[in-house]
Amino acid sequence: MSLPPILKHVYNHGNEEVIRRGKKIFYTSGVQMLDVDHLLEQVRFRVRNDLYQNYYTVTVNKYLQPKELSVR
Repeated sequence: MSLPPILKHVYNHGNEEVIRRGKKIFYTSGVQMLDVDHLLEQVRFRVRNDLYQNYYTVTVNKYLQPKELSVR
C-alpha cells in the first residue's frame, strides 16, 4: 500500500530530526486542526513546539494535488 501524498512529501523533504520531532508532537496530541478551505485546498494546523512552551501554525496548500502540494 502506498503512502498518502502528504506523507510522501514529508519523507521526501524533511530530514530525520524533523520527522522524529513531528511524530513525537503528533503522538503527544500536540496538533490541532484550525480550519479547512476546500475551495483553496488549504488546511491549517496549530502545532505545539516540543522544545519550548509555544505554538506555531502549519499550513498545507494544494493537498489534493500531489505535484503542487506545499507545506509552510
